[in-house]
Amino acid sequence: MKPPFSGSERPAGPASMQTPAASRSMRPGGEALDGMDAAGTTQHRRAAGARLVLAFYRLVKACQLYDTSNEAVQQLVPVAVQTVADYCGLFEVDSVRVTFARDRVFVNRRIMRATREVFALAMQLGGWMDACGFNELTIDRGIEGSSVLEVARLLVEAQRGPAALEALQECNVPGVAVRKAIGPDVDGTRESDESVVARAIKSYAASVLILRSFHLQLALGSTRGAHEVKRIAQKLVAISEVMPELLVSIASGALVDDEPARRAVSTAVIALSMTRFLTTERATLTTVVQAALLADSGAAWNGAPLEPELLATRTLGVLAVIGEFHKTSLRRSVVAYEALHPREANPRGSERPRTMLATLLHTARRFNEIRTPYPGVPPVSIDQTIAQLEAEAVQPIDQACARLLVRSLGLFPAGTMVELNTGEIALVLGAPAATADFARPPVQIMTDADKAMLAEPIDFDLAMQPEDPASRVVRRPLNIPKTTEVPDFED
Repeated sequence: MKPPFSGSERPAGPASMQTPAASRSMRPGGEALDGMDAAGTTQHRRAAGARLVLAFYRLVKACQLYDTSNEAVQQLVPVAVQTVADYCGLFEVDSVRVTFARDRVFVNRRIMRATREVFALAMQLGGWMDACGFNELTIDRGIEGSSVLEVARLLVEAQRGPAALEALQECNVPGVAVRKAIGPDVDGTRESDESVVARAIKSYAASVLILRSFHLQLALGSTRGAHEVKRIAQKLVAISEVMPELLVSIASGALVDDEPARRAVSTAVIALSMTRFLTTERATLTTVVQAALLADSGAAWNGAPLEPELLATRTLGVLAVIGEFHKTSLRRSVVAYEALHPREANPRGSERPRTMLATLLHTARRFNEIRTPYPGVPPVSIDQTIAQLEAEAVQPIDQACARLLVRSLGLFPAGTMVELNTGEIALVLGAPAATADFARPPVQIMTDADKAMLAEPIDFDLAMQPEDPASRVVRRPLNIPKTTEVPDFED
């Protein structure tokens, strides 16, 4: 078991963890990258992808102009090899994958940032690859110069004859792989709705696996893979812009166990959906998602669950190690700490409310904590969870976030009076079994279309009716005044 640490201490991990900026600025052989400080290393990381793509472009271009034995070509080979080694050393990865997709270039799933001139050269390289039937190139760490030169030669020769094209597509060059990555159709249209659903499910599942792997690394005293968690946050924010309801539907499904990674990803998606009702600023959305994904870092480092106050303190310590000291990482750390830490009493004796973003995250975490199944304990239904959250909401900001949670789920809690598209008034009986049907709950119809009370209420499940333009759907929820007269319903 690793020794505990206080909030003012840094986790006692290996040297690479205690001095992340220094460790990341080392080449595989141990040589420092120009003696750069943390700020210089950050800039170096941002430019690493562009340097690699530009080095490979120059090598291919030289092969177009000269024979591979020419000195002009031979001088560019070690440069290309070194950029691969530098990139792998900076990001602690075993290979580099360059993907060309329409008007963007991705290096290991990161958007390549470069000047307009460099980007134009990169797109020219992507055009040559596309002409050969592939748009993705993967180069292993430690690749030999002969392999890099062979790929460049084949790419040039493939533009001139079918023999080299076939050899390139088979790509038996050691340390190199090429393929046609899945992407938009050639006519520019988007993929089918079914593939959109599949991508959302795969992205959610991949997020759980990556976060689970990061938790295992933390248990070993390493922060390896922290940058992948940041990529998860960015990917979830991007997906939520295209299919927010679908992502929430996946995340709000019943939890099958108390596995922290799955619960954290579910919490991140729900907190993201709640925050979207307040802002669409990507930086703020990403901050909330990162805080949700990293909120259990303290427990993962400790190797066991912790009490809320200790969890908040240790998580803050881990975030201080993996984050660089700039506004974004500090904001993420504050949101996570406040969401986890029990409320503190102010001088007047009452509890100090959390900030809005921290309250959003705390509410989303509590939603999943209540629903988490444990051995010998029956699972808690959605209606029971919402009722417990509302009972716990003492501060006005908590009550607002509880309502925002219900809204973000697209849920009508049991007991809500709603008006149907037919004009009928109905009482919601409970949450549907499937999360995709939250907006179509089972109801008890109380009135006819003219708001006249029925002699006998009609039980009707909105989710069970066939898909038809005339099907009943909820038009709006209603607030019921204290009178029992039906005509007095108000918005």
